Amino acid sequence: MKIETTMLFLFLYKLTIFFKYVIIYDVLKGEGIMDLDYYTAVLYKQFCETKGLECCYEELIRGEADSSIVEGFNSWINSDLPLSYRDYLLNLNYHNLSHAVEINKGKNDTITIDTPIRRVSPFNYTFGENNSKLCIVDGIIFIEESNKLTSPEEKLVLISHNPYDNSILKWPMIQKRKEHDLSIGFYGLKTDENFKDRIELAKLLLKKMDSDCELDYEFDRDKYFISLNSRSKKLRLQK
Repeated sequence: MKIETTMLFLFLYKLTIFFKYVIIYDVLKGEGIMDLDYYTAVLYKQFCETKGLECCYEELIRGEADSSIVEGFNSWINSDLPLSYRDYLLNLNYHNLSHAVEINKGKNDTITIDTPIRRVSPFNYTFGENNSKLCIVDGIIFIEESNKLTSPEEKLVLISHNPYDNSILKWPMIQKRKEHDLSIGFYGLKTDENFKDRIELAKLLLKKMDSDCELDYEFDRDKYFISLNSRSKKLRLQK
């Protein structure tokens, strides 16, 4: 019965995602924006939130955005902040990165460069790889790739940093099951408009998790780095 319920949840989850993309496609088609790259749109939305700007990526795609905004966006997506956070996370030395998987990132904001960290992301196409997706049902994780759902047999370290939306609020359910460890990070400039919001989000996530978590932070001149890491003591049973 438990398996049947889980599969029903997965079916409904995939159906919701399907209709979400159908709606997005129809909206963009109606606006005449057929060449919109979804990864660029997601990054641009986060850039606008960071800088306190009104997000209108239709103007960006059409070449109608102010030149100063375009220059700022290009500078932002090519900054070294993701790799600086990577170095910060490595120095914390919480996890065995050979079992680590980065979730939902693309080539402009990945921290996997020069590491053994694997990638699960709908933006893997930016690396020339097959897209994949993390699915969470009652704290149990599944990985969808090539129209197949699999449940990891090994204990993983799931890494998220500067997540694009509030779906990260589901991650404490994973941590409470003790089957996988988590690493959730936030970073940027202290002058960013969403600086305080990210601090509050990190505190909220910590509150939702149990005592097996550590919250670390560092301020480096104008930059900040926050990292929430779980280190569960329960080992997965090997089949």
